[in-house]
Amino acid sequence: SGNDSEQHGAQVRQIAVVCILFFAVYLGNSLCLSLFPNYLLRLGLGSVSIGIALMVYSASQSFTFLPSGRLSDRLGRRPLMISGSFLLALSALLLSLSNRIETTIVALVGEGIGLGLLVPSGNALISDVVRGRRSGLAFAVYQIATLASAAVGSFAAGALAETAGFQAMFALSAVLCGATTVFGYATVPRMHTRSRSSYSSAVAHSLRSSITGTASILRSNRELTLLTGALVIHSLGFSMINPFIPLFAEEGIHLDIAQVGILVGVWNLGITIAQIPSGHLTDRFGARPLLLSHFILSSFSWSLYALSPNFEIGLATMMFFGIVGALDM
Repeated sequence: SGNDSEQHGAQVRQIAVVCILFFAVYLGNSLCLSLFPNYLLRLGLGSVSIGIALMVYSASQSFTFLPSGRLSDRLGRRPLMISGSFLLALSALLLSLSNRIETTIVALVGEGIGLGLLVPSGNALISDVVRGRRSGLAFAVYQIATLASAAVGSFAAGALAETAGFQAMFALSAVLCGATTVFGYATVPRMHTRSRSSYSSAVAHSLRSSITGTASILRSNRELTLLTGALVIHSLGFSMINPFIPLFAEEGIHLDIAQVGILVGVWNLGITIAQIPSGHLTDRFGARPLLLSHFILSSFSWSLYALSPNFEIGLATMMFFGIVGALDM
């Protein structure tokens, strides 16, 4: 009918808005962070210091995820998305203006909090826009848009770092994230209107309830608790090697920074192209076998990468690494 056609058209437009917004912000973020360990190496940091710096980034993002989802439900998607993209832009701008270690750490925390605010609201907004039979396709398009932007950003990061330098690359990241802030302000619908005191109350409530709510869910579901434990252990292993993937490419395989960007881009490309096949496999065989395969093959792929002797073998390994990474859905 006419109403169904109009509703479908509106949904397509809203999905396009979200995908464009997140493509731009993930492109900026990928430019900023794809080769960040290599940037820290150039600032004179050693391996331990680089690991600590990136741990601070991951921790700030993880701790923001907890209250961010609840805050998005209470305040609406728009405030979280705008503030998150603005914080990403501000952090990238700080990196472009100063190479002091103290400023770099502050910017990393800002990057982590910014993504922690942005990502849950983006996922929720897609869910708000599309429900029912079309939701799977909508999420697939959204996921591919974000992953493709990460791949493009990684490819571009190496070339920009080689030709223009890291500071110019950070400035471009700030421009992209800043443009996303303006685009989000203009296009994401306003869902709630609250007073300043109401915002403060919502923030305080979200911080309190995120911890108690998570604990309550885990206590009530033993299988989820075991899955969470397995994922935490697996994530710890991945977090130990993740910062050193681009560093090993430069220092271990002896690639130039442009080739390192290509290597990381191929990794993200592998994740992108394997998304839809991985979804079909999950539907056919179930989530448990796919997740178990991801755990086993991840360890194998990490070992292959450690043994990569040159650029070509490194590319093949990174493609395999990315395909394995897509199995964790």
